Amino acid sequence: MLFLMLSGSLPFPQENPATAFEAMLKAHLSFREDFWNGISSAAKDLVSKLLVADPEKRLTANEALQHEWIVEQASFVELCQSKERLHKHHAMLLSQNKQELEDAISRQKLCSNLRSRSHEES
Repeated sequence: MLFLMLSGSLPFPQENPATAFEAMLKAHLSFREDFWNGISSAAKDLVSKLLVADPEKRLTANEALQHEWIVEQASFVELCQSKERLHKHHAMLLSQNKQELEDAISRQKLCSNLRSRSHEES
């Protein structure tokens, strides 16, 4: 949740379920500059320590609450900015979904036209 709140993006690639699952298992994070611009290194450090695949190495809730980013209250300012980041991410997803839907409709129309022509020729 913290990753999403700070960056407005999801922590693992979403191209396809297999890629996302593989990235989750390895806890391979990417702090893309276009999403993480303006987020402190302390915030990134906390997120990195919370999204560790090995539970023995991952921060506990109590350890997270003692992290410098939380203790120094820098978190308040950055979390206040998260609403705008979430809106940008949501708008991007809507745009992608709209394009995917339009592409699917175009393909369906093309298939229908090809079927109609095929029946006419028969």
